[in-house]
Amino acid sequence: MLDAARVLDLLRERGIVFHLYEHQAVDNAQAAADVRALMAGVICKSLFLRGKDGSLWLVTVPLDARVDLKTLGRKLGCGRLAFGDADAMMRHLGVRPGSVTPLAVLNDARGAVRLVMDEGLFSLPLINVHPLRNTMSVDIDPHSVAQLAAEYGHEPLRLAGIRADILPDG
Repeated sequence: MLDAARVLDLLRERGIVFHLYEHQAVDNAQAAADVRALMAGVICKSLFLRGKDGSLWLVTVPLDARVDLKTLGRKLGCGRLAFGDADAMMRHLGVRPGSVTPLAVLNDARGAVRLVMDEGLFSLPLINVHPLRNTMSVDIDPHSVAQLAAEYGHEPLRLAGIRADILPDG
């Protein structure tokens, strides 16, 4: 399993431009909001989810987005979604709650977890995610995150309408 240092090395080796921030532990949305002023990119949150059919999903959206799990489960065709458990998260992604990030799919060599990124993230110049540790964050181009994930066999599903605050009624 990769750790934060190895992920940062991978970014450097591939010539991916990023800015690293070291900060207090950020293990929830409020803590992220507290360090937001330090960072240039849009802070993201990633949700580790399990479908009713047993499928595993890692969904990345802007920090302030509300996600309607019922609607998202229908869009993904996996039945109702619920939060995945910490043991499965560690087993598949090598991270603990609070450190979840789209970069964690680099640890999922078996391809058990499907990465989903909000389509709107790709219109942003920079997003801010953890490099597997919640005391660090990187500002990085979302296309670079997607490309690196794809290199590791996790082509992200770019999905519009994940955010409950922009979903149509019905």
